[in-house]
Amino acid sequence: MTKYKYKISVIVPIYNVENYLSETIESVIHQTIGFKKNIQLILINDGSPDDSETICLKYKNKYPNNIVYVKQKNSGVSAARNHALDYVEGEYVNFLDSDDKWDRDAFKKGYKMFVKHPEINLICYRIKNFEAQNNYHVLDYKFQNGDRLVDLNDEYTYVQLSSCSTLIRATALKNKKFNTTLKMAEDARLLTEIVFDNMKVGIISSSKYNYRRRKEHTSAIQSSTKKKTWYLDTPTLCHQYLFDLSKQKFGHIIPYVQYLVLYDLQWRLFIPITPNILTKQEETKYLKILGKLLKNIDDEIIKDFHFIQDDRKLYLLNYKYKGKAKIQLDQDLIIKNCALDFNQIKLLINNTIIKKNELSIYCSMLNVHDIYSKIYIVDEKGSKHLLKEYELDRTNKNFRYVNKKYVFTKKGLVYKIDLNKYKKFSFAILYKKQFIPLNVGFNFQSKITKKFASVYLRAKNYYVKYNKKNNYFYVQKKTTKNTIKNELSCIYNLLRKRKWKILFLRELANLYHFIFKKEIWIVSDRLNIASDNGEAFFDFLIKKNCKSRKCYFLISKTSNDYKRLKEKYRKHLLSVSSFKYKLLFLNSSKIISAHADEYVTNPFSKDRSFLCDLFQFQFVFLQHGIIMNDLSTWLNINNKTIDLFITSSEKERQSIIDYKYNFDKKNIVVTGLARYDYLNNKKQEKVVLIMPTWRKSIASKIDLKTGNCMYNEEFKNTDYFKFYNALINNKKLITYVKTKGYKIRFIPHNNILQQLSDFTKNDQVEFADGTVIYREEFNRCSLLVTDYSSVFFDVSYLKKPIIYCQFDHTTFFEGQIYDKGYFDYIKDGFGPVCYDIDKTVDQIIKYIDQKCVVEKKYLQRIEAFYKYTDKNNCKRIYNAIKNLDKK
Repeated sequence: MTKYKYKISVIVPIYNVENYLSETIESVIHQTIGFKKNIQLILINDGSPDDSETICLKYKNKYPNNIVYVKQKNSGVSAARNHALDYVEGEYVNFLDSDDKWDRDAFKKGYKMFVKHPEINLICYRIKNFEAQNNYHVLDYKFQNGDRLVDLNDEYTYVQLSSCSTLIRATALKNKKFNTTLKMAEDARLLTEIVFDNMKVGIISSSKYNYRRRKEHTSAIQSSTKKKTWYLDTPTLCHQYLFDLSKQKFGHIIPYVQYLVLYDLQWRLFIPITPNILTKQEETKYLKILGKLLKNIDDEIIKDFHFIQDDRKLYLLNYKYKGKAKIQLDQDLIIKNCALDFNQIKLLINNTIIKKNELSIYCSMLNVHDIYSKIYIVDEKGSKHLLKEYELDRTNKNFRYVNKKYVFTKKGLVYKIDLNKYKKFSFAILYKKQFIPLNVGFNFQSKITKKFASVYLRAKNYYVKYNKKNNYFYVQKKTTKNTIKNELSCIYNLLRKRKWKILFLRELANLYHFIFKKEIWIVSDRLNIASDNGEAFFDFLIKKNCKSRKCYFLISKTSNDYKRLKEKYRKHLLSVSSFKYKLLFLNSSKIISAHADEYVTNPFSKDRSFLCDLFQFQFVFLQHGIIMNDLSTWLNINNKTIDLFITSSEKERQSIIDYKYNFDKKNIVVTGLARYDYLNNKKQEKVVLIMPTWRKSIASKIDLKTGNCMYNEEFKNTDYFKFYNALINNKKLITYVKTKGYKIRFIPHNNILQQLSDFTKNDQVEFADGTVIYREEFNRCSLLVTDYSSVFFDVSYLKKPIIYCQFDHTTFFEGQIYDKGYFDYIKDGFGPVCYDIDKTVDQIIKYIDQKCVVEKKYLQRIEAFYKYTDKNNCKRIYNAIKNLDKK
């Protein structure tokens, strides 16, 4: 029997963690099991370039008998862990990430369980996120029944993916190593090898592993999908390897491994392949690997997989059978021999819109055997009313699946209910002459939610509530008694949920609404940047001095524009983080913004569910720029409520009507953009303005508190960076503009600004500094170079020359959230289109040589496009908003 010097050895691989390392080490030192007597800490420096070594040596000197410090050339986390195993002197081993930490009693509880159950090799702990998030891991269901022993033959859904949150018997690691080729799922592979030894693990619920979600980092999935290894290594070296190992050990692929692989496939099969990562041959190979893996997962395991909804289960089954799945509709929906509970395939209520006493319900339903066309509203008398159908997701772009030919599409459904005529209603589906009650689900835009059933829709004379238990809606007359009763229900349930702050805000908002009668208009651009249509329109409102309403402009205090706007607007400025803003928001009659993202119409994030019935405002979409592409997969009636949609040309307006946005065409008006009122050529200088847009495939995560994108370490490897860095440093261009007395201004899209430090600087190029006022840039420039950005409309409005630089024109739309629209750059564009650096440079030189005068054919196109070229756009917008109330 091996004698161990310590009870537990903790291995910590270290790389660039000087800001977190001490906290991690301290969490081990302060374990209640006793550090000096029972714990060995192995710190392995994987060639870290920061000051982590100093921290390691400090602790090594303080605890020389307990801490081993090893330094190696940077080789990756798996190589570091494998190296550290040579130094292990503990009976049990933990692999601790160098920015995470343990609860103080974790090791004591784990050791006791090992002593009590000598047959197990592995103990798993709860994982709780901290810092950027404060929630438990999605697999936390494993820990709902207390500390216990689990047989994974019976409870095969209890998959273990993280070695950090485990204690492993040292003998179980004999002859086992982390695979150093794998960059993801290396933990899952090793832990599954250990699980295969006896299929029993310990579960500890009463203590936890604390996983740091860093604020500046993107998600692992988001960053990994931009690496070739994620596509070509993990599915073979982990998933297929574990399938083969299971066959070798058990004679078949056991459910535990099937479920583990399916857990990973849910990410792989439901997100598209990132453009420009794989060759066509590699993409084909990857899809074949996924199909092969899916073929080895039983139908019943797919059916019972509780992380995804039934429409996605249908997709998995259809993918498995290569589009030849036999679908049979009965009380159950059956593919092959796998029955999905038909009642669980929900009608999703995406949006509810009330005008006076009419309720419009916008829904979507799976398009399986045309069942979507046989959905009815059933009233209190049992009468059935067929829902009207409309086209939704025409391009399948919202179905972000890796192979869309296996997707079951959805159809849109709408019904307008006259609340004067209904007391109660529900939904049903007609199948084989039988009406089957249909369960409903709610999208965030619906203003009704199952999460907090006490909220209620407010019409002019009625309330509409949802009875979750019996799955129907009922209509109440708006009386003082019902008002008090409904609000008391909200108060009671908020108290039960201990939502004290929400309760206080809700009731204060109700009181405010009762006391103060003035209209409230809240205007904004982005949370972190102004100087767009929002600010331009707000300037108009301030000059108009409208005393009949309270007007506010919204901006984050962290914005570079905040100080400027504070001096400009004073008491009319609202901070995004302020309590005052949230109170006024709940009492606003108009939300007016250049953007339609969720943060504009919902400042409460997940707490929206407790307040959404108070959202009584009309939303005016000023737009960020002229729409030329098809944005209908992102911007449509099913996920946005837009009461007034501002456009600038008849072509643009008609595209909103023709494409499947499905907004009321009466609310789509041509006024011109607000900021155009402030465009002029009075301050034109010798400036070449380069303003490319962003690419979704290279964009990083947005910090919702500041509205800023986080820095992306992989940005320098993108074609986007390489192209524009080469363009702004092109020797021919730099020499020429210098000779002619020109400057270059480089201002990429706001979502790229955090990457400006990556670009190579030179004396002839000025960079955006975070305080850009775009209309001043347009007024100042003599020439614009852009790619697909709608900023060219602003510059063309001033009749200045445009150059479209589209190096990635063959792949651009593959990665975006929108599709190509009515505007063709060759046929309709306001300038020449270039596809490489040399031609772009030559075209810039040509325009400078001809003193930046627009060519005749492009000038004719510009003049034909705009309906208005005066300075009355804000006035027309204001009148259109006033007309909303008349309607």
